[in-house]
Amino acid sequence: SDAFSRYKREIFIFGLCLLGYGFYLIFHPVGGNYIAWFAATIFITSLGFSITSINLMTFGASWSDDYNTKTRIATFREGAGLLGVIIAVCLPSILSGTGDGHIFQNYSIIMMLVLASCSLIFLLFWLYRNDIKMENKTSFSFRYSWQNILNKKHFYLVYFFSMLASAMPAVLVLNSYRDWE
Repeated sequence: SDAFSRYKREIFIFGLCLLGYGFYLIFHPVGGNYIAWFAATIFITSLGFSITSINLMTFGASWSDDYNTKTRIATFREGAGLLGVIIAVCLPSILSGTGDGHIFQNYSIIMMLVLASCSLIFLLFWLYRNDIKMENKTSFSFRYSWQNILNKKHFYLVYFFSMLASAMPAVLVLNSYRDWE
């Protein structure tokens, strides 16, 4: 995204499309090899999520130089993310009460609609904000990026352990669910 910052909006939209389409495909398998299907669709979904989330995280920094504005943007972004997680967690239970046998197929369609509507609102906001500076005028350099990472290795080490700690409960929950069956 930094190397092609003039296409940031297109890259973001591409990531959203991959995310939505991949998520839909996870719950609508075609063919008999479900393991290969699942692996491919998880890859597509994860790639789309990575592209989208990385670009979304950088928008706050590129929208304003004011510290308080950046804080408000980050607060709104994280609050919206938390609301999205709550909706995503509660929706299967709500759909299971409908008596329809296609809970996760319906879930994927609803989540695609939520993704599309929230993305449209965000993109419209992005288009009509004239005071937002979106272009990074500096050129991208892999050498500079690696030097920057090496200079801040303590930060990235702490970040690594933080992400490891947040990933462990997800893996443990999935394993404990498998044991309940």
